[in-house]
Amino acid sequence: GKLIQMYGGSVPSTQVQHAPLIPTPPASIAQQLETLRVESDITQEHLADLIGIDIRNVQHHLAGTAIPIGRTIFKYQKQFSKLLRRDIVISKTP
Repeated sequence: GKLIQMYGGSVPSTQVQHAPLIPTPPASIAQQLETLRVESDITQEHLADLIGIDIRNVQHHLAGTAIPIGRTIFKYQKQFSKLLRRDIVISKTP
């Protein structure tokens, strides 16, 4: 009998052209804090009370015009973890 050649010698290329992946920059501390605040459904004032710092400092942290010190980042993590009932880690991005 005859052998039937299924693909006529060469397999056509089926590679799909994908758009280049544009890496999303990591969220700044300010973006992370604001996202967590909105998700927690609390005001800036309430957040300031929970953390135990002045409202103006919270506003600077949320606006990105000041970066909270390590101790304060820890307090934010602790309060957001309580509010959202999950472990919150704020990554310190450049």
